[in-house]
Amino acid sequence: MKYKTIKIATISAITALSAVGIVNAASVSVTEPESFKICKSIENVYDATTATFNYTFTAGSTGLTGLPASKSIAFSNATPTNNKVSKCIDVDLTGIAFSDNSPKQVTVEVAETAVSGYSADSTKYTLLFDLRNTVDANNEITGQVATAYLHNASGQKVTQFDFSSTKQYGKKDIVLSKTVKGSGGDVNQYFKFTANISGPAGTTYTVSGASAGSNSATSCAANTDCVVYLKGGDEIRIGNNGSVNQIDVGETYTVTEDSYSGYTTMVANGNSAATAARTTGQRTVSATDADNSASFTNTKDNTIPTGLFLNLWPYILLGAISVGAVVYGKKMRTAKK
Repeated sequence: MKYKTIKIATISAITALSAVGIVNAASVSVTEPESFKICKSIENVYDATTATFNYTFTAGSTGLTGLPASKSIAFSNATPTNNKVSKCIDVDLTGIAFSDNSPKQVTVEVAETAVSGYSADSTKYTLLFDLRNTVDANNEITGQVATAYLHNASGQKVTQFDFSSTKQYGKKDIVLSKTVKGSGGDVNQYFKFTANISGPAGTTYTVSGASAGSNSATSCAANTDCVVYLKGGDEIRIGNNGSVNQIDVGETYTVTEDSYSGYTTMVANGNSAATAARTTGQRTVSATDADNSASFTNTKDNTIPTGLFLNLWPYILLGAISVGAVVYGKKMRTAKK
């Protein structure tokens, strides 16, 4: 657990004096308070973020009034920049007072409440409120001063409390599918794919759904080429062992199909339109399941060989002439009758 103590601006108030000493006030206010900031940053963000983080103010002892019960930082569909979102709020000390005029120090701990789906930041900051007598050269009490401090372990003045978290996601898988079209397409032909998925060293991702006899790999090691085979109508998952997904959001992957003579290949990543390509290109595993699919379509159409037509056309023409002659002769015989 981390502890930080921060010294923000010195905020003071001197109580009024009478001719005989300190006015016996019921409380001493901290006047002219300055604001400080609470800032929250979230990393590893791959989608719009909606979360509210609460900050509590807990006094270590009695003696203060007017402390805020809590403050909140709310993210409302915040869009990440470089996979990070940040937001700050202002907090001021207006209205805080010592409940009586007895010299004392009161510490106030500022902490963040953990939020599900985000790593917890256990940092605790300390506000120090101090009420002391002021004295003259003869060490006679002349009044009182109420101060508030926020300072780090090195005694350096700062103006904000910084909290940070990492967004946490459920693990995902990658879905590959194959469609074969065209008059010459063979729906029973297996097509070879090479996949490469990033991940921590030693990580292995399960391959599920491959057709029996396809000779597909049954698992893929992270950061290593892995070969799988799909025929028309097949769908496989990489990173799913049948019950649990295995790939962290933010990892990257590439899937590439071999080239096959006579076939044109289209690929659609997620819900995007299909394009003429044999590879997904480098993709990032998304928090949205639909984005982690790659649909490959191979099309092959039969055509009449040009050379065969050129070789046969004289015979075709001769046949047409012969048929024409027969028809003409028949018409002439009919006319003579």
